[in-house]
Amino acid sequence: MRSEMQAKLLRVLEEKEVRRLGGVKEIPIDVRVLAASNRQPRRAIREGRLREDLYFRLSVLSIELPPLRERIEDVPLLTAQFLRQFNREHSKAVQGVAEDCLKSLKAYSWPGNVRELRNVIERAVILCRSSMLSSGDLPIDLADQVGVGTDPDFTIRLGASLKEVEAELIFRTLASVGGNKTRAARILGVARRSIYNLLERHNGYVATGRPNGKGYRNG
Repeated sequence: MRSEMQAKLLRVLEEKEVRRLGGVKEIPIDVRVLAASNRQPRRAIREGRLREDLYFRLSVLSIELPPLRERIEDVPLLTAQFLRQFNREHSKAVQGVAEDCLKSLKAYSWPGNVRELRNVIERAVILCRSSMLSSGDLPIDLADQVGVGTDPDFTIRLGASLKEVEAELIFRTLASVGGNKTRAARILGVARRSIYNLLERHNGYVATGRPNGKGYRNG
């Protein structure tokens, strides 16, 4: 808000009167003002972008709301609210959020804050073709936030060969992304073609939960 406009707003708050554009008389008002900013008010005052007298007039009761990345515990609640909202708006019947999807949402840093979460959930609801939102309904960069490192059962057995460890890592990564080789390659930091080469190196096993002999099958 320009400095001259800030001065006019301060006068309105002090005198509780306004004058219509082109008007000649003051009109009394009775309003409650809620002011919000994504900038630090004290810093804006020091930089000359916010009038100090206006700030003190507005800050009767101040509430500091941390960014979403600092209150990840709110993500499930906000997601549920947005899910209900967009079910109504888009005539959908998505019943909930799958565990893999929720893990991805909670692992993301949300640089766009709640507004970004809202847009992501709306997109997911539109794309969803089942009763539950899954990580496949999320943007790729966001869905990839959760990789094999989130699997509590993934441990390296002492004495295992390098080939065995590599196979376990590949198969668990594929399992975590539903067999999507492009996403698995991105998580592992290799080219997509490398996934095929690695699978061939390990006899082309298909991930079903554990290495061959422990839940994986040849294929």
